[in-house]
Amino acid sequence: MGDTERLQEELLDAERQVIAEGSIGKARVLCYCELSSAAPRALEQLRGSASVVLDYRAARDGEARADLLEAAEHADALWVPPTVLVDEELMRRAPRLKVICSATVGTDHIDVEAAQERGIAVLSLRDDDELLRSFSATGELAWLLTLAVCRHLRPAAASVQEGNWQGEMFRGMQLSGKTIGIVGVGRLGTAACKLAKALGMKVIATDAQPLSLHRVQQVTLEELVAAADVVQIHVELTADTRSMFDTRIFGLMKRGAVLVNTSSGAVIDEDALIRALRSGQLAGFGCDVVCDEWRHESSQLLQYSKQYDNVVITPHIGDSTGYTAYEARTFMARKVMHWLQTGEVLEMREGPSSLAAELRALQDQQLDENTLDILGGLSGVQALERLAEQASELQNELHEEKLARVTAQKRALALEAEMEAMREEAELVRKSRQASSSAAAEMERGLREEITRYREALQDAVDGRISSERSMKDNTAFAVMEFQELQMQLMSAARHAEMSASQLGVRLAGMREDEPGRASPVGTRSPLRPSARPASAVLARKTSSQGTHLRPSSAR
Repeated sequence: MGDTERLQEELLDAERQVIAEGSIGKARVLCYCELSSAAPRALEQLRGSASVVLDYRAARDGEARADLLEAAEHADALWVPPTVLVDEELMRRAPRLKVICSATVGTDHIDVEAAQERGIAVLSLRDDDELLRSFSATGELAWLLTLAVCRHLRPAAASVQEGNWQGEMFRGMQLSGKTIGIVGVGRLGTAACKLAKALGMKVIATDAQPLSLHRVQQVTLEELVAAADVVQIHVELTADTRSMFDTRIFGLMKRGAVLVNTSSGAVIDEDALIRALRSGQLAGFGCDVVCDEWRHESSQLLQYSKQYDNVVITPHIGDSTGYTAYEARTFMARKVMHWLQTGEVLEMREGPSSLAAELRALQDQQLDENTLDILGGLSGVQALERLAEQASELQNELHEEKLARVTAQKRALALEAEMEAMREEAELVRKSRQASSSAAAEMERGLREEITRYREALQDAVDGRISSERSMKDNTAFAVMEFQELQMQLMSAARHAEMSASQLGVRLAGMREDEPGRASPVGTRSPLRPSARPASAVLARKTSSQGTHLRPSSAR
């Protein structure tokens, strides 16, 4: 045992002694989650108001269950990762226990019902949406696993380690043009849809709520697995989602598909999964979670992965990035202390803490190789330099975005002016058409008046108002000429108004001369009223009494 390990053991024993003896006025927190290097501020917050025992061995290599039960006897609060099971047995051994916390979204490693029956609060990050929106690490890992399985990364890398260089042995699946099915379209599922579209994939999805994502088709789970070449699972573990991928669903899946799960191991029936892999129904499987992680040594899926290389499994590293671990554990420390002091659950009311500010607070501390900052192993000063570079790059991106926005605004103004000109032109056309229509209507009214006057003149002739044979001939000839001229005007007006002469209701019969002293009869289809007496008798009476001459329409 090295000096460092011996020192850690001595510190651990001392802290346990403090817990056993008790500290006046301070709560006792047993933490199985590493804080000193990942989230030093979280540890500082806890130690400000509580006696804290940090036991990293259980988090690293599965300390014996008996040690956990013994340590929990004096704890007021218990902080555990997903690899530590908190069941009813442990709660019985911890009579002082008031709160159990886990800096995770899922709590399937905690018997929540047993805790509620004992009045023990269970704190997690499940409802802290403001914080979770800044986390993308788990969604990114889902794509890492997808690509690793589709491109046979595991056997290809192992082949190189063995001294081989034969790429033809590892022909994989190109994602562009393929169909991906997203099961659960929440925070991570939505991000997965966007990334899939960026890769040129067709996206189908299933969710309990209606979806409104662009170019994402919502289908049932059965329809999804039957059509998808790749399936990603992004659901929370509930009574409805537990073992949702069972023998029936695997039987419906498109043969040769790839399945990836980063949500919860319990959403998959692992026995049915292994059968689907053995039969070739599934071409490959990638996951960051397995059922009952606290006893992963007995997992049948892990045993299968030791024999076959079409499975890629990572040890629940979805949230294992510097940023995610720091922010999640720092907030959880605040949440635990707030509950111990007030009995109330603290909610995230503002965004995560400033990473740059935390690094500035750490830059004067004496950091060893195990307490480097969260930016890829850099020292505090180097991290600040890296942040300055990133800030400069961000400023340049913002400048380019501003230029693009200004250009878009100018284009929008130009389009608006063009649309206004088109609206004005359309209004002119409308007014012109309206004027043409009014002119045609006015011409039609004038022609109808002329027809009416001509009918009255003919009616006068039929009624015997012609004084002599000569005046009859003269007036008849004049009327014929006037009618022909009027008929030509009517035909011209009908063409101008795109109407035929028949639509004006004009049908006039011709006139013929008869024997002297007698008016020519009107045609049988003339609209004029027929005379009650012969025209000769009318003319004889009118000629002897008074001479009535047919007047031209222009003189009436």
